[in-house]
Amino acid sequence: MGDAAVRSFLGSCVQLLQALMEVSSSSFLPSFPFFSRADSAMEEMSAPDVCVEEVWGSAEGPVSIVELALDQRSVHYPLVQHHCVLASLLHAAMTFSLRLKPLSLFDSK
Repeated sequence: MGDAAVRSFLGSCVQLLQALMEVSSSSFLPSFPFFSRADSAMEEMSAPDVCVEEVWGSAEGPVSIVELALDQRSVHYPLVQHHCVLASLLHAAMTFSLRLKPLSLFDSK
C-alpha cells in the first residue's frame, strides 16, 4: 500500500473503533471517549426486546440480522479504546510524516 492508502485506511480504522466505542457506551455511560469504563457494567446490561409486527411473526426464513447481532458478545471497551488510541497515533504519524517505530507503540503482549 502507498502512503496515501495507508493514511486513508488508518483514518477509517479510527472511525470504526470510535463508532464501536460510541455504540458500547451510548445507552448507559457518559460520552467521554478516552476515560476508562468498568467491564462489569458491560456484562450486566440486558439484551433489548425485539418487537416484531404480527404480519412478520409467522414468516419463515433466515434469522434476522437483529437477532444475529444480539447473539454476539459485547465490545470489550478497554481493548477497543487501546486500539483506537494506537490507530490514532499511527494515523497522526502518517499524516504528519513523523518517523517512529510503530511496533514500539504496542504492548509486548
